[in-house]
Amino acid sequence: MRRCPSCNALLLENTTYCGNCGLKQELIDEKICIKCNNSIPVDSKFCPHCGTAATIKAESKENIHIDTTESIEPTTRQQVNSEKISTSNQTPIITYELDPYILSAIDNFKFSFTKKYAEFNGRASRGEYCRYILIETLIFVLMLAISLFISYISKKPEYVLWGVFLHSIVFFLPTLAISTRRAHDLNNPGWTSLILFIPYINILYTFYLLLKKGDIAPNNYGFPTSFEIITPKISEEKDIKLSQTSDSPIKFTSTIVVLIGIIIAAFVSIDSNNSHTNASKNKVTPTTSTSTQNPKGNVTQVPQATQTSVTTEKDYIEQSTKALKSYYDKLNQKNFSGAYALLSEQHRANVGYYDKWKNGYNTTLNIKLASIKVLSSNPNQVIYEYQLHARDLINGKIKNQIFTGNVTMTKENATWVIKDQDGKLISSYFE
Repeated sequence: MRRCPSCNALLLENTTYCGNCGLKQELIDEKICIKCNNSIPVDSKFCPHCGTAATIKAESKENIHIDTTESIEPTTRQQVNSEKISTSNQTPIITYELDPYILSAIDNFKFSFTKKYAEFNGRASRGEYCRYILIETLIFVLMLAISLFISYISKKPEYVLWGVFLHSIVFFLPTLAISTRRAHDLNNPGWTSLILFIPYINILYTFYLLLKKGDIAPNNYGFPTSFEIITPKISEEKDIKLSQTSDSPIKFTSTIVVLIGIIIAAFVSIDSNNSHTNASKNKVTPTTSTSTQNPKGNVTQVPQATQTSVTTEKDYIEQSTKALKSYYDKLNQKNFSGAYALLSEQHRANVGYYDKWKNGYNTTLNIKLASIKVLSSNPNQVIYEYQLHARDLINGKIKNQIFTGNVTMTKENATWVIKDQDGKLISSYFE
């Protein structure tokens, strides 16, 4: 293969006229290596520089006789025009200056993501496509790891979905475009890239694009890309890095494997903190009794009957929510002993003895649980985010206070109680 001296388009050895600019090509007595772009003697079967097989024969000046007489000029012009049109229809011109070069992974990604963001014409070689997919996968894993970390810290799993959605929006067009150009490199129509949207089949098609070698010569969709090695001279002239080294894919693959390991570790950590233990069906609950201590110190035993039930997520969330609302209902009814019984031993130690805790509500008129939201749940523990509206009578004036925070409900002896609660004041005003 060789290049047109006028427009630098890639041409076959036996091409007489350039399909891009129409310039008549001078016949040569040597071949050009398609890999390292160095000259090869006509009688050599292999490139003396890189060892690539020289399979395309060059034309020789001595074997061609050019007749320029006037008698065949009309016929010659007609043949030239016909060849020019046919070549132009089958092999579009090279639009981008960096198309012929084997770029490094980073330069290849920048070139595809910026210059060819929505370019569906032309071709993309196997190496060009693989390097793009490699960097895009690396970015996806990084974004997923960051999203998981934020979700773990904030206890809001929706950040993972937002991270995946953002990545899909940014990379949808360039990925579809390079997949279309990769299909062109295999001389397939661009619409075949729509297979990527078919579940399961898209996995096989992706491997096909990654592994299948493209056409080495111009085809119906243009000239091949990413075939010329970047020398130090070209690197300096074009301001690009040298061609991809053999150890670069190993480095990127190792990085991806490490990041995937971090993601798996994050999933395991989240799962261990919020373990969801599925209750077995038809579980038999033995007869138990709970102790309730009233303000006078008397202990009342409340027996519980043996029952068979299936515990679902909806059931235990409803039960814990009902217990939480019951706690504030009892406070509004001034049933402090009943409300205190809904506190766990751990929380009672935090709020103090019964009398001290009860005195904290001396000025309270009523408490309203404005909103609650489940943050995490399992059959033995449910964590809520809540907002509370309290009204207190202070010095003859009614003061409104709004609190927000988290409350943890836990199941003790088949009864839901408040294990822990925190809150902060976000607003207050007088009526």
